[in-house]
Amino acid sequence: MPRISNSEVSPVAVWLVFLGTGFLLFALSILYELIPDLSQKTGIYFPRISDLVTVPTSREEVLLASLPEQDSLTQAQLAQIQDSIRRRQILDSLLTLYSRIQFPPGGKQRLFQFFQQAEQARQTGRRIRILHYGDSQIEGERITAQIRNQLQKLFGGRGVGLVPIVPLAPLLSVHIRHSHNWQRIPGYGPQAQTHQDKRFGPLFTAFVYEGDSAWLQIYPARRGYWRARTYTSATLYYSLDHDSTTLTIQTPTNQQDTTLHQARLGQLTITLSPGDTLTLHFQGPSPRVYALSLEHHQGGILMDNIPLRGSSGLEWTKQDPSFLRIVYQELNPTMFILQFGGNIIPYIKDERQCKNYARWFSAQLKLIQRLVPNALILVIGPADMATRIQGKLQTYPYLECVRDALRTTALQHNALFWDMYINMGGRNTIIHWVERDTPLAAKDYVHFTIHGVRKIANLLWEDLYYEYQQYRQWRQQQQQHQKASTKTQQVDTLIRQYAQKTQGKG
Repeated sequence: MPRISNSEVSPVAVWLVFLGTGFLLFALSILYELIPDLSQKTGIYFPRISDLVTVPTSREEVLLASLPEQDSLTQAQLAQIQDSIRRRQILDSLLTLYSRIQFPPGGKQRLFQFFQQAEQARQTGRRIRILHYGDSQIEGERITAQIRNQLQKLFGGRGVGLVPIVPLAPLLSVHIRHSHNWQRIPGYGPQAQTHQDKRFGPLFTAFVYEGDSAWLQIYPARRGYWRARTYTSATLYYSLDHDSTTLTIQTPTNQQDTTLHQARLGQLTITLSPGDTLTLHFQGPSPRVYALSLEHHQGGILMDNIPLRGSSGLEWTKQDPSFLRIVYQELNPTMFILQFGGNIIPYIKDERQCKNYARWFSAQLKLIQRLVPNALILVIGPADMATRIQGKLQTYPYLECVRDALRTTALQHNALFWDMYINMGGRNTIIHWVERDTPLAAKDYVHFTIHGVRKIANLLWEDLYYEYQQYRQWRQQQQQHQKASTKTQQVDTLIRQYAQKTQGKG
């Protein structure tokens, strides 16, 4: 076989090869630019020009693009304003509007009523219960613990509230130890369909043990906020079809036996001293245990952390509504916080699916309002989440569509809405949170680190406290108006009395 020497390959031929290859690559890049879904159709990813040429995006453009779709007209008008100072002022106004709590007509007054009830609770001894439902972002009392502590500091209250027998993640405020024969019966997710009665209690999860006996032990955790880990009672919520289960209750200073009686929803309240370790020994057929509520005899705020891992917030309609009504009547919640949306986002492929999700979530709000008509509802939208699309890490395409669906549905049903996505910073913020020197989010580009949890909790608390300050100003104005009205009435009375005396003398 003849060998080709270097002298036989001319420089012109080499340049022609380079030019031909370059032209071919350029043509492919144009083709992939013109047909965005070509990679998906061919199964071959080829970088587009827009991927290779990065155009700097201003913070203003990112935030504008992250605002709800309903304000596209406002965004278009803003784009026509040439004065940068005026643009900044309008943008700041929009961000203030959407980063704070958003209200339906009359919604602010309902939040003011909540603050009024919370202020009165300290004097009356009433407990103001807040049920904080959410997905895995709130596991282990994340976000709940910080908000609870601030509310208890402001309005009084102690205790952690409802806790599961077998938590999926360690809790911040208490430690729970238990025998290994306890089983979780989830009332949400795929397994929920296998249970006929659909009675799962306030946590949407029931607990039973195998065999004839079991035990559990609970005691305060030092790392928790002291208000939450200071409780003076534990209430066991359960159901039982017989009267043959014995419960031995052990505290550092006492031990006693009692019988759990047949009940559709039974309650057993145990008095404790702050810091006590409580041990419960069950003997006999297992009851269905729903939760243990750790409370304090003082009035004030009690905020429950109820994480539903993998849930999209569509669980209420999967429960037995008559049983859930009994549960909520016993707990008497004043407020619901529903923090969902993240788990549905990866599966949303078009706007029609967003509308379906909005319709399903609407059914949950309707049911809650039917079961607890006077309760205030605050819906918290999803956080920013990122995935790789054609090799590029970016916010999920329909995340804002899901956020808009939750916002619209919440406001249509007289619920409040707080936009976590906007408060984070909008599109692609999660990427910056992961890449910080002190990361605020994990490398799954979904969940927060402990630092991120604190930041989100602080942002939410700032907005709640801002509304509380608004309430106090409103209350002060009402009191001043009432005083002025009283003085006017007193003056009118004096004038009438004087007129009557004058007429008598005449």
